[in-house]
Amino acid sequence: MVVCGLLLIAAGLAVLLALNSSSSYLLLLCGVLLLGTGMGLAMTPATNAIT
Repeated sequence: MVVCGLLLIAAGLAVLLALNSSSSYLLLLCGVLLLGTGMGLAMTPATNAIT
């Protein structure tokens, strides 16, 4: 699950990297959704493993 989350984080950051001043909000939304989903999948098990 952590690996899938990290891959989603990387995909979200790649989408956000493609943004420029004339990009649509849909591209921003896709990047933020991928990033948020990846954070949710990766950080919860990682925090549990640390504690």
